[in-house]
Amino acid sequence: MTDSDMQSLVRSIWRATTGVKVNDTIPIVKYISQRSGLCVAIADVPGPMVNGNLCFVTETDSDDGLPHTLEHLVFMGSERRLLSGRQVLAAVESVEERILQDPQRSEIRRNFVRPFRSPIEPLKQSVDTSILCPSDDESSGVVQISWRGPPAQDLYKATALEILFGYMESTAVSPLQRDFIQLADPFCSEVSFSCLEQSVGEIVLSFEGVPTDKLAQIRPRLFKETVAGLLKREPVAFDMERLHFVIDQAIRRSLSKLETKPSDTISHMIISDHLYGESEADFKTRMNEVSTYKKLKNEPALFWIDLLDEFIGPQKPYVCVVGQPSAECVEKVAETEDLRVETQQDRLGEEGLQKCAENLEKAIHANMANQPPDSVLNEFIVRNFDGFSSFKINELSNLLPSSESNPRFDVASLPFGATVHDCKTTFVDVVMAMDTSEVPEELRRWLMLWFELMFESAAEIDGHWLPYEEVTKRYTGDLVSQSMGLGVGGLYSRFACLRVKVDAESYHKAAKWVRTFLKGVRFDAERVRVTAQKLANEAAAAKREGNDVSATLLKLHVYQPESNVAVYNLIRLESFHSDVAAAAELRPNEVVAKLEKLRQLITAPENTIMHVSCDVDAVHAIVGQPLADAWKNVLDGGSSGDGRAKGGRPPFDPNTREPLFLNDAGFGSAVVTAVGASESGFLNQVARMIDDCCHEDLPATLLLIQYLSQTEGPLWRNIRGKGLAYGANIFARPEKGLISLSLYRSAQLVQAYEETARLIAEVLSGEHQLVESEFEAAKRSLVYEVVAQEQTVKAACDQATLSYYRRVPLDYNRQLTKRIWAVKIEELREKGAKHIAPLFSFDTAVTSIAVHPSKLDEVTEGFKKLGRPLENINLDSERVCLRYAPPQL
Repeated sequence: MTDSDMQSLVRSIWRATTGVKVNDTIPIVKYISQRSGLCVAIADVPGPMVNGNLCFVTETDSDDGLPHTLEHLVFMGSERRLLSGRQVLAAVESVEERILQDPQRSEIRRNFVRPFRSPIEPLKQSVDTSILCPSDDESSGVVQISWRGPPAQDLYKATALEILFGYMESTAVSPLQRDFIQLADPFCSEVSFSCLEQSVGEIVLSFEGVPTDKLAQIRPRLFKETVAGLLKREPVAFDMERLHFVIDQAIRRSLSKLETKPSDTISHMIISDHLYGESEADFKTRMNEVSTYKKLKNEPALFWIDLLDEFIGPQKPYVCVVGQPSAECVEKVAETEDLRVETQQDRLGEEGLQKCAENLEKAIHANMANQPPDSVLNEFIVRNFDGFSSFKINELSNLLPSSESNPRFDVASLPFGATVHDCKTTFVDVVMAMDTSEVPEELRRWLMLWFELMFESAAEIDGHWLPYEEVTKRYTGDLVSQSMGLGVGGLYSRFACLRVKVDAESYHKAAKWVRTFLKGVRFDAERVRVTAQKLANEAAAAKREGNDVSATLLKLHVYQPESNVAVYNLIRLESFHSDVAAAAELRPNEVVAKLEKLRQLITAPENTIMHVSCDVDAVHAIVGQPLADAWKNVLDGGSSGDGRAKGGRPPFDPNTREPLFLNDAGFGSAVVTAVGASESGFLNQVARMIDDCCHEDLPATLLLIQYLSQTEGPLWRNIRGKGLAYGANIFARPEKGLISLSLYRSAQLVQAYEETARLIAEVLSGEHQLVESEFEAAKRSLVYEVVAQEQTVKAACDQATLSYYRRVPLDYNRQLTKRIWAVKIEELREKGAKHIAPLFSFDTAVTSIAVHPSKLDEVTEGFKKLGRPLENINLDSERVCLRYAPPQL
């Protein structure tokens, strides 16, 4: 088909929108078939990946789970090709032609009623109810309050509510946080709004970590304090300056998402339009939410008061559900389940049970047997791989001797280690990575509290001390985002990392806020008390998540006791944070001194590496002066003349690797604990593996793991396919020197583990024959996952930052994909098996299990029979809980 023929086809069959750009940035065209109404939307997103979404509207009027089943069945494979927009339309047109020729499907189309159009009865009166929730910890519960929102077609009000709720709950100065969290005696540890887009929207306000004795006070306090206060018209209670800052931040974040996750962002917009859009005008409005934000900035205070009153005012019907924690309910749930099983066994009898077992086996066999033949799969397989296109990134560094130089950003003049990734972006992303190696274990316990206080404290700005409310308000107006945590990209946890993001026009504000957060915060004992108590309250929710609990116990044994990974844990620090909250009231100077000492140790220039991602030339054109100048005094460090502070970090050495902080004595351990809030079982198991990202065996090892864990692969079929666990996966992280097994949400944990170990043993020994088509599928899916790590400019810059710590070149992922593509099937066992085997050796692995109390004895006995005795650990034991010296009473 010629290009002229293609254009003629498009004009005759498809009606297209024109001149639309997502937030005036990314071109998008929506084609609607004149024959069937089929919609195809194509967005021109930069990057190496082509992402496609097939959206099937599946409204249901029952809870039989059929739409979810369809989700799992509809897409069992794909042919990956790079197609132009017109080629996509031509391919879709041929499928559409076959569908329209089917008389039965044509009849369905003629009688088709568009989903999500049925009238919904209004909520006529409020409902208050309470439910008992199984929980070992009865100290706190949850409250959720819900209202009806605007219809999906009222985009203006829906967007306005998003802004309003951000104003009400997003920061420490917000009304909801002020009235419920930022208190000496808080009413909850977390509060959040969500707006669910439906034909008639749903507004949900959630309160987490509510002390049990305050559960009944949440709803009355909400209406009497927060809502009533905001509805005042004389004087107006809304801080319009802060609300405008919230809108400005929403605009920046909306544009930022088009760089950080463009495919997901645009797909969500398109799917929402497909479900609820009524016209081309609706489509254009959805594609340009920034325009709506700008209009909202012109709305007066009374608009926001009326909006609040219209949807969550005191006269609006609501549904309030209180989740009451109950230890007694833990036992009742187990008893009810035992009774259900016993009753069903009695009803079925021996013959009925045998028949059910046979039916199950037949279903499992049919599921495994009903696979497409290799001849079909071979038609779709990608035969050649020539690498992938990627974003161009120039690296400037005073740590890497081979890096480029640019006088517009002279990194050599900076008094600490610095790397700049120069790329095409409209934002400036700054990461300050600070080495915590010299911090004693006792002070490491304060890290989480310091990180929280960083954004919720008074600070010195431009020579003036400002209260935390004003500080919070100002950084909302200046920044796209800010965060503080451990690790670089989720790895290398000895570094504490402050991340600040601004738009290019606000370049100098990034440096100002980095200095403020790291050096300018004033530690106040009252703020310490409030924040420490909030963290202590958050731990109760974490202890109800079985997988989180299992991971906590795992880290306790895998890592050295004084390491960040072992210490920095919400569950382990629960008692510590409670102790600090009490000490802050009785010995305030002592508490403040601890935080000051911690900050002094970590923020020294010689401990710091700065990573900046920006378009150097574009930012320089805006700023008009050398870009390095903004950072020279950010840590009060003086230059040593070689671009680093005296005693600073040595230049890049490819022969050294980051320390792993693994605990040799912990390997071989096996522990179990009971979690009453979770009916499922969770197992995490870890062993040592390759800790060199360039190791010659790594590609084959990664590929063997992918072969085992891929969708419809051996683990999927034998564990999930048999209903033994929802998830069964093996993961390799050479950066951590660890390989891990996860059995997630298992109803039969012993059987799931036994089957997993049997399968892996057969694969590694050669008893289980590797399937060529599954090997080729694993190779392509693994290459896809590696390429996807650089699918956006933001992701590519993050990978560039990690390259320093991995001790690899900037094009490491490109090299890795080529090495993976070159692996032969016989190399999987030759090079990969020896690195997976330790994961299933009880002498070399660490096992951590969390199960429901009713399953504890069964699981303990089951693993004992497998030769793996489990030590039962209580989360409240001294071995788990970290403390601070209690106040002297």
